[in-house]
Amino acid sequence: EQAREIKMPVYITETGIADEKDVVRPQFIIEIFRCVLTQICLGQEIERMYFWTFKDNYEWHFGHKKHFGLFDEFDQPRQSEYLLRWIIKNFQEILKKEQDTLFIMAQWQQILNLAEDKIKINQLDFFSNDFNL
Repeated sequence: EQAREIKMPVYITETGIADEKDVVRPQFIIEIFRCVLTQICLGQEIERMYFWTFKDNYEWHFGHKKHFGLFDEFDQPRQSEYLLRWIIKNFQEILKKEQDTLFIMAQWQQILNLAEDKIKINQLDFFSNDFNL
């Protein structure tokens, strides 16, 4: 609310969760996008969002025990990386075709609903198949 009142764009700089088995992160990604879309619909200008982190890294307090990365220590993508890439790709395709903000938001919600449905029935490979790996 404060950022909206002073009319400043928001940069979300650290959006991530430690998840060694990559079980919680996919739903976390969906929920973060839902929160961002809600704020955009309420008039908040969210200019950028960065996920924490691209790759597992050393944490001062925990060493290498926490797994925040979309890629593991061997540069292998986790399933949540494919999910994030799939969401962004589909969001971008809609932006290329559409101008109406309400329609775009509705389409983005449908993308998130489809992703959430695939997560619920444990079909995370659906997202990696989209990239011909």
